[in-house]
Amino acid sequence: MSPIRKRVAWASGMLLAAALLAGSAGIAKAQSLESIQAQADEDLAKSLQLSLEQARAKGVEIQGIQDWWRQHTQGAPYTGRHRILFFPAKQANALGKMIYDNMIKTYKDKGLIDNDPEAVAQIKRVCDKLIASANQPDLAWEYHYIDTGTVNAFAVAGGKIGVLKGILKYTQDDLGLAVVLAHEVAHVHNRHLDERLSQIIVIQALSMAGSIALPHVIPVLLPAWIAHMANALATVNQIYQLIAYEGQRLGMAGFSRVAEYEADHVGLIFMAKAGYDPMLAVDFWKRMLSAYPDPKHPELVKWWRSHPLTSERIAAITKWAPEVRDQYYHPNDPGMAVAAAGQDSRSWSIAGFDLDGGEL
Repeated sequence: MSPIRKRVAWASGMLLAAALLAGSAGIAKAQSLESIQAQADEDLAKSLQLSLEQARAKGVEIQGIQDWWRQHTQGAPYTGRHRILFFPAKQANALGKMIYDNMIKTYKDKGLIDNDPEAVAQIKRVCDKLIASANQPDLAWEYHYIDTGTVNAFAVAGGKIGVLKGILKYTQDDLGLAVVLAHEVAHVHNRHLDERLSQIIVIQALSMAGSIALPHVIPVLLPAWIAHMANALATVNQIYQLIAYEGQRLGMAGFSRVAEYEADHVGLIFMAKAGYDPMLAVDFWKRMLSAYPDPKHPELVKWWRSHPLTSERIAAITKWAPEVRDQYYHPNDPGMAVAAAGQDSRSWSIAGFDLDGGEL
């Protein structure tokens, strides 16, 4: 245990013991408690001062950490959302390709890949426009029609997209399909898989640190009688693991919802740049809401959901669409459309995942 942790633990223990004595026998004096607290404060201040001096003596290392942090917490394209992103794109793209190739092979062996020429042609027609609007020619974009009734589409890092037959019942036409595919292209463009992997690494590191520290912290922080009831280390670890597990679930679900909102937002921009009116995007989502209504009591489940409620997505899209339309939708001006499609997205900002990729 470090000197600062020893001092804090000692001071906390002394304060706790004094408080218990005061409550049971009424013999502790305020002056003695104040002196204990004063000594703890003095020791803590000295430790912090020493740590600060040591940090200053290692200015190069501290500066390097600050530079790394600034480099890997830049704003997301278009939205400017603050995020941690350090997982290498090359490795994420390789992982995405492996996942995608295995999935496509599974369906292809069953004869379910690209077996509807009309659907394949429509997907190609819409995807090509949206990919051009995303302006990422360095990615090996790939897309396939999958003949399964599941109502979904998905994307993984590296530009790999799948459109399942079931979703076409609700897209109905090119514009409806553009809503779905622009959302998937946005997942790829904004590197949501890479970001998810970065967060998993951070969360696992924090979880490991917490599992080591908590058994030592709980006996200090809890009253003695509670600590006695849970003095078995296994019990303390079980409590921690439950807290950590639910915390991770909430954290990952929260990130997924943020990524879905961002994909909706950026997807509207790609739609507009590709010549599809973003104001009409809500029509697709209204059809989805009619077919799959929100739960009757969404407040009980929404925090554990990986995707936003459909009604909330409609509200957000309705809010964003007019601004996106004004800035990016130029269907009668080919020159403006070409310029918008070629614009480097990282210079723009409009200030809004499961491991296998972004889903609808």
